[in-house]
Amino acid sequence: MPTPIPAGAPRHTGGCLQPVLLRGRADYIDGGTGELIHRYTTVHEPGGVLPVACKTRRASRCPPCAEVYRADTYQLIRAGLTGGKGIPATVADHPCVFVTLTAPSFGPVHTRREGRQLDIRPVTANGDMTDTKVAGHVAKYATKAAECTGTLDRRITPADRLTDLPVRDHARRHIAACLRLGKLPQLKDPRLAAWAHTLGFRGHFSTKSRTYSVTLGSLRADRAAHQREYAIVAGLQPDVDSDTTLVLTDWRYAGRGDPLIDLLAPMGGVPCPGS
Repeated sequence: MPTPIPAGAPRHTGGCLQPVLLRGRADYIDGGTGELIHRYTTVHEPGGVLPVACKTRRASRCPPCAEVYRADTYQLIRAGLTGGKGIPATVADHPCVFVTLTAPSFGPVHTRREGRQLDIRPVTANGDMTDTKVAGHVAKYATKAAECTGTLDRRITPADRLTDLPVRDHARRHIAACLRLGKLPQLKDPRLAAWAHTLGFRGHFSTKSRTYSVTLGSLRADRAAHQREYAIVAGLQPDVDSDTTLVLTDWRYAGRGDPLIDLLAPMGGVPCPGS
């Protein structure tokens, strides 16, 4: 008979403010005999749902999840400069510079605050621009999107009135231009209207060569392996042979939010801290 998860076992989401709620189950089956070794089902969870961290990188949406992304980005950048996380320490001997390029249209603003439109600084072990400073600088921007420039952190809908949006006038003009240009047939591919809230930019926050440093995927895989080990020790997950065990899952989206808050709401809200 399968071993059930203990009722009411805690599920940690790292402090996520907007966890994704799932309903369903996972069956662990012996690949040789077909025997059901273990079954996990959300019926034993508070509210009958499993909360999963949203994992957004945007601090405006979920600071705890964004902090995880920032820390991963820091480790990725620093390992590529000095080694570690599986990267040889010899990379520290490679010449490296930190280059800042400022678009001409932003020149009057950025040059007063940051310096020239083209700024090149060598990365050294103990100079003005060190590996830790570079990693920290890049990682700081990993959790930001266009909302830090005074625009929205969500897409603009047909129900939105441009004049009523809580944005800066400079951002409002950019948004209006994206909406206007997005209607032109020759500018269909950039999808400017869909990305008007990011002032027309729809690219990735960062990109790197395949040979530079570790990957975010490898860092997340290491974290997932650590979490599995914790779950096994805590009795939340079976200790099975991954090479011979089949895992069949059936998950359904059940909303977002804190299931405990939803359960306590009909009783008059959540308790005060320390009560």
